[in-house]
Amino acid sequence: MKIGILLHPYGEKEPAGLGRAIFELTRAMIAAAPEHQLLIFVRGSPARLPEFPGTNWHVHPLGRGFLWLERLRKAPLADIYLFNTPRLPYFWGRKSVVLALDFAYLHFSSRRIRGTIRRLVLKRRHRKAMRHAARVIAISEATRQDAIRYFRLPPEKIQTVHLGYNRVCYIAEEKLSVPEKFFLFVGVLKARKNVHTLINAFVRFYSRRQDFHLVLAGKAEGEYASRVREMVRKEGLQDHVHILGYRSEGELAYLYRRAAALVYPSIIEGFGFPILEAMDCGWARVLDLYSGT
Repeated sequence: MKIGILLHPYGEKEPAGLGRAIFELTRAMIAAAPEHQLLIFVRGSPARLPEFPGTNWHVHPLGRGFLWLERLRKAPLADIYLFNTPRLPYFWGRKSVVLALDFAYLHFSSRRIRGTIRRLVLKRRHRKAMRHAARVIAISEATRQDAIRYFRLPPEKIQTVHLGYNRVCYIAEEKLSVPEKFFLFVGVLKARKNVHTLINAFVRFYSRRQDFHLVLAGKAEGEYASRVREMVRKEGLQDHVHILGYRSEGELAYLYRRAAALVYPSIIEGFGFPILEAMDCGWARVLDLYSGT
């Protein structure tokens, strides 16, 4: 059987959870199905094409532009296609499976007309993709329930299959300059990650314990990240709240192993890899910080 996989996004300079998840999922599928041929489709013409073990796969760049996904019709034909996000080409009639990670955008309203329009267009494309797919795979039960609720999918059409995770703490560390005692947050600085609440909580904690720091590891660009930096500045905690930006897996291994605890106050997640990564690193415990243990 020939299986087509839409590996998008791919080639990001600083891949977030989505890019990491679908790359590792594709790698695992290739390893698990050596008897099948996998056609890997990517957007654009990346300077460095993805590399996987084995020989039962081939990469097909689809080019760029607004209609890049439509070029899939002229690409080598597969028997079935896996779309790692709920977006299909227009007037698509081939057998497909759609992966649903989360629908966080439906839980937040936009203050701007442009954002509202984008939200409506995205919802329409997602609804069309999932209704046309032969099967929808949700990575969590919360995502499955959202798909049923917001897109009115028949419950029997969507199945929950949990993702695995990388054993980050089993790879070589890359050293970072961080304080001896710190709480760790891992993730992109965006509104749904609820980082402003985390900052407020740390302000209260800091009023009692000045020996701890807060380390934020993850992409820190855009308006929300700027607001977080301004909060830190106003509270006078520039020396105790450290915004590191994007970190490699080796650097995350270094942080996970040394953090007092992972803090993860996200409002909504499809999965939440940092929680499993931290637990795997041995930090699945509650610390009585006030007693010093």
